[in-house]
Amino acid sequence: GYLIGSNLYLPAAGYRVYSNAVLTHVGTIGYYWSSRVNVSGGGPNGNYLYISNNTVTPNASALRSNGFSVRCIEE
Repeated sequence: GYLIGSNLYLPAAGYRVYSNAVLTHVGTIGYYWSSRVNVSGGGPNGNYLYISNNTVTPNASALRSNGFSVRCIEE
């Protein structure tokens, strides 16, 4: 998992692939849905936070049918 600051820990839970329900990247990469929907390109995509050992992508986009994690954070 990944420690963000001193108060937020995000497990590297991987995700469940929409097309075959297989879990992948468990223990190595974190995918966390945002509340934002991405309508560019005409697809039913959602934005998500991607975290790996060397990369943090705060505004990535993927099909909403993927099984990414959800982490509620108080604003």
